[in-house]
Amino acid sequence: MAKPNNFMNKIIAINTIKRKIGQLLITAGITQLRDAISDFTTQEGDYNRFKSAMGFLNIPVSELDGKYYFTSYENWVKVMETINPITKTFPWLAEVFDCDDRATLVTALVNACFEINTCRMVYCDVYRVGDGKFAYAHYANIFVTDDGKVYLWDADSGGQHTRITSLSTVINNKKYVFRAIR
Repeated sequence: MAKPNNFMNKIIAINTIKRKIGQLLITAGITQLRDAISDFTTQEGDYNRFKSAMGFLNIPVSELDGKYYFTSYENWVKVMETINPITKTFPWLAEVFDCDDRATLVTALVNACFEINTCRMVYCDVYRVGDGKFAYAHYANIFVTDDGKVYLWDADSGGQHTRITSLSTVINNKKYVFRAIR
């Protein structure tokens, strides 16, 4: 059996240290963000409150939790100002880190860092506004405020968001037609 060379052993040791430092930095970052939400107020609700906020969409909404935590639009702006720069550091990569993965990351970061679970993935069809032609199937995020308003938040559109008032809404000349919320 061939003995690994010294150079490879050093690379393995360096990569092990890099992974550990990365883990420590991520953990410290989440801790710092959690410590910085003391000015956030949340309201506890249940699945029915969450689902009824989106009732006008008349699409399936998965029940994932027993309790849901709602916050104000002003707090959601703070959340987006924190999360959007993070998602922008992860480039879109087909089949590896594309829209569904980015929407999952947004939901997970909001839950882990801000302890708010009223940000969920939304599956939708996207059409071009100019000619109305189907462009692609897509995952983005929705969030619900404490006053029952629903917003679309799309990490793949630079983290832009807009209020949803019907089964479809527009960001950047793209019309999102909602199909299901998870």
